Amino acid sequence: MTWRELGFESDRCHLYNDIMNQKSLSPLAAPSEPAAVHASQLFDRFGIHAGGPWTEDALRMLEEASSQFFGMAPQNGHLWAWAESLTLRLEDIVQGGLTSKNLVRLNPKYLTTWTIVHELAHAWDAANGWRLSAWLARITGSQFNYPLFHRLFPNNQRFWYAVGNPPPPCGVDAHFNRLEDFAESVTAYLFPEEARKRADERGWGYDRFGFSQFRDTLRGRAIDQLVHQRQ
Repeated sequence: MTWRELGFESDRCHLYNDIMNQKSLSPLAAPSEPAAVHASQLFDRFGIHAGGPWTEDALRMLEEASSQFFGMAPQNGHLWAWAESLTLRLEDIVQGGLTSKNLVRLNPKYLTTWTIVHELAHAWDAANGWRLSAWLARITGSQFNYPLFHRLFPNNQRFWYAVGNPPPPCGVDAHFNRLEDFAESVTAYLFPEEARKRADERGWGYDRFGFSQFRDTLRGRAIDQLVHQRQ
């Protein structure tokens, strides 16, 4: 989920409380010295800052997710230049994750590699002025056909986001839109088996649309094109 979806602009998201700042985030524990060293190593490796009280287990999950995400295009480093100003912050928020340009906030209660990659995809989109999700919506022919009715009747499936060229990565719900479509597509590209499972559980199995896996779909091929573009 992104700050834009909640009606906030990215310049209202202030970066504060570095990982060594002991004032942050009661009742969550302050980071241990090994965790702080691990966070520093993550910055050296990926260019990202790990803010907030990260534990060693959480940092290992972050490292795995970051390796997966940035490993999509290890030879196209220009795609990830924006990460040098990115902070991933562990914080006790209501949502599983909230993302704006330069800042990802993650709830430790729901922390998974899937969630981290999903929010990194939002951060990638945000760093590009949300043009990546607009591009994906355009090539798949996806949109809200009745945006006013969706705002008035958000739980009415007739007014949900129309995915255009199906299947969507993992199904559709009342919160699905072009931003979520892009983030879920990137995540499904990296975790195709988990994506298939989620799509099946939500009644959007790929087999219904003639595909065996997500990477064969239009969305999967679009993400592959995006990460393997020439410099």
